[in-house]
Amino acid sequence: MASPLHWSFDHSQSRSQRGFAPELLTILRGSFERTPKPGVPRYMVLPNHWGGFASSSEKTDKLAYGEAVIITKGANEGNRTDVEYSNVASGETLRLRYRTDGSPIRQLQGPWEVDARNDGPGMYKTFTCSGEIKDGSVRLTVAGLALDAGSVGHGEPVICSWTLYEIIPALVASGKTFTVIDDGEKVKRSCRLKPMGEWVCEGKRYSGYALQGIGAGHTYYWIDENGKTAVMSNPFNTFVLAGTGGTA
Repeated sequence: MASPLHWSFDHSQSRSQRGFAPELLTILRGSFERTPKPGVPRYMVLPNHWGGFASSSEKTDKLAYGEAVIITKGANEGNRTDVEYSNVASGETLRLRYRTDGSPIRQLQGPWEVDARNDGPGMYKTFTCSGEIKDGSVRLTVAGLALDAGSVGHGEPVICSWTLYEIIPALVASGKTFTVIDDGEKVKRSCRLKPMGEWVCEGKRYSGYALQGIGAGHTYYWIDENGKTAVMSNPFNTFVLAGTGGTA
């Protein structure tokens, strides 16, 4: 039987991932176990290659092992975005706070703040930094030490990776190459979005785009009929939109 998923995020073929397609479609239908807060995009995170992360005391039939919430507030003069990401497999939580301008592609404005925590011991348990763009370079400040994380593309708009979930159609329409700051830390230059055609599932149409650029890796975005990212898949995880409505 043919898989209902597009090849770019179909990780249902391995024995440990047999429930991947049904769970992904359940999330897309909006019938997952938790209801998102009104107007707030919430993504469930599925592992691409391994579903046995739960301990024996936490045995579960669910593959989803994380979630991400993107809260954006603002108007034409600019926006403030707060991202909260958690991963129960690694014990990691990430909080990212940044500002963007009021343009359709919402270019990143510095400074921004990153707060990452996990279940590791001692000095590896937390990581905090602030970032800014200065003289064409991304500067990170960690424990008072200034680090150069790389240069942005000449004349390219700079976009936070989490903003991409909300602006793909506007970015495609602009026709621009751009620089991505991934999780506020890693620089990906000369990026562009390559169209991948349509994926039709359960009567709904999704438009696909592959992110290409220096350091971009294999990353795919599938946009729903409302212009929102419904599925994003990178080499390790697949993020699935759980909805943007309902009750808290």
